Amino acid sequence: MTMRSPDRLCRKILLAAFLGVLCVSTAHAQTEVNAVNLARDVGMDQKLGAQIPLDTEFRDSTGKTVRLRDYFGERPVVLVLPFYRCNGSCLMELDGMVRCFSKLSFELGKDFTALAVSIHPKETPEMAAAKKREYEELLKRPGARDGWHFLVGSWDAIQALTQAVGFRFVYDPVKDQIAHATGIIILTPQGRVSRYFYGAKYNPRDVRLALVEASNNRIGTLADKISLYCSTFDLARGRYTPHIMRITQILGVATVILLAAAIFILSRVPADRSGGTAAPPGPGSGPGAPARA
Repeated sequence: MTMRSPDRLCRKILLAAFLGVLCVSTAHAQTEVNAVNLARDVGMDQKLGAQIPLDTEFRDSTGKTVRLRDYFGERPVVLVLPFYRCNGSCLMELDGMVRCFSKLSFELGKDFTALAVSIHPKETPEMAAAKKREYEELLKRPGARDGWHFLVGSWDAIQALTQAVGFRFVYDPVKDQIAHATGIIILTPQGRVSRYFYGAKYNPRDVRLALVEASNNRIGTLADKISLYCSTFDLARGRYTPHIMRITQILGVATVILLAAAIFILSRVPADRSGGTAAPPGPGSGPGAPARA
């Protein structure tokens, strides 16, 4: 049996170590590429004022072919883009809508419409029907039956809608899963993008003001309109915050009005022209005093 030379053995050890480092570096680089792609391809871009394709066809929970315009024209719409087999973030955002809607004084189906559109082209009307029944029972509001709609559609239809509202997602055919952002989109009755709310928790006050704004003040109370006028929408945080300049202007106008009212009231009070207090009546000036000749 021949002995391997030390130099030959060292070369093999160095080659094995180099290949190992190369494999680790390749795997790390692949992970970084996947992370970059995920950050690039998944998200929700704010396309305020964008028009959704109202003539795009989908199927509702009964299997009927519908167009998006069937849900627009009269009321603002809350749009969510989940897929029905998702057991993670999709459930969280749908549950978040239930919590939000249950605290809104607006009536679903009368004051606004909710629209869930699956982003998975393989999902069926039966899946939409099951999800609709589930969330009707969870919400327990009379308007949920006619006001919250669940749709499915083809890949082209899904792409047309998601691209219009800036919703970016990635489909993994191996795992049959979709990586996507979470959030809801407020649309005007004409189908234009009005506001975005990110995540799975939605503040009822902010959603209420967004619906009032999207409806062009056709719904809501006077207090809603005043609150909306005195607020500005923070695009980064997705919430309404006080508009300092407008509040200052309102307080300034109110101060001027109060001062003018005070001056007017004071000017109407009669002044004492004698310049002092009146002298008390003398001894013979009472009602029983005798008259002088």
